[in-house]
Amino acid sequence: KSVGAPRWSELVRLLAAAGEVDSAESWIAKMVQQGYALDSRAYSALISAHLEQGRPLQAEAWHDEALRADVLPDRNTSLMMMEAAARSRYTGEVWVSRLDTCAKAGAHDLAELWMAKMR
Repeated sequence: KSVGAPRWSELVRLLAAAGEVDSAESWIAKMVQQGYALDSRAYSALISAHLEQGRPLQAEAWHDEALRADVLPDRNTSLMMMEAAARSRYTGEVWVSRLDTCAKAGAHDLAELWMAKMR
């Protein structure tokens, strides 16, 4: 469905930006039940909010969900994910997976940034 989706995504984005991540996730569940999908801005806000609250695993889960939905989070959010990854437990396999995802999405500049972080 696309009718109404921008309003739902905007609500999720605003809640996440206000730090109300649990409320945002509750609204996402309602969106999914109604057949709506999140847009890039909503995913990016949710991922950023989790990172800002020190919840990198939840941010990673939403990042992966966005990629499964063929939605590439915005550049700033992707950079925040890279910084979190550089400070975390990521193995070489995970780095290659992130690099592959960026390349397949046509985000070659982000793929190059991931490569630079891997060095």
